[in-house]
Amino acid sequence: MIFFLDDSPLELRSIVEFLNGQLKDVEGLIVEARQYQHRDARIVVPWVFGFTEEARVAKRDSKAETARSSPAKGEAAFWEAIEASGLNAEWKDDLHDFVAGIGSAPGCELRWRVTCLIDLPGVVPQKTLLSVNRDGSLQLYLASWEPKDGGALTEQQSTTKEEFFTRLQGLFDFSAEDSKAKQLPTLSPDRWIPHAVILAEVIKHLGTFSVRPAEIVEE
Repeated sequence: MIFFLDDSPLELRSIVEFLNGQLKDVEGLIVEARQYQHRDARIVVPWVFGFTEEARVAKRDSKAETARSSPAKGEAAFWEAIEASGLNAEWKDDLHDFVAGIGSAPGCELRWRVTCLIDLPGVVPQKTLLSVNRDGSLQLYLASWEPKDGGALTEQQSTTKEEFFTRLQGLFDFSAEDSKAKQLPTLSPDRWIPHAVILAEVIKHLGTFSVRPAEIVEE
């Protein structure tokens, strides 16, 4: 938050210094652009007010606390969160089987962030097909099927997209309108985990389209 003016009253400086000491995630500054005339030249001299040492220390400590409270990323942290969730033991086992099966399938890739991202880089134009969240819910990246930079889907991508969306409609009772309107729909655990085995087979089938025929034969 920056106040830019040619002259600032003392009251405004006091307010900004007070807010900087109270607000941990907002930084307030006053920038004065004092103008001087020397013959035909105009000189602008900037002055900055409001950022005291006390405020700097407070914001540094706030950022450190935010970093400490941020969820840890990675595979181990993901599974620890799943184990600590309210999912029943059977669903936790189903999740492990689902992710392990996808991770070993041709053309499929896993990325571990706060969530478990499932990518099909050779099929989906924007790479990510879906993600599994730490509470066991599933987020479908339907928007990832849109081609990048205004391009167009290949014939194979169009066919694969249509097949995938049709299977989603059958598995989760999606309508065609839902598939178009909801770009990143989230499914609760009770809605998708009972269908995890079928969904895994659908994803594995999609993954084969990004693999060379010789590799498919070897599998």
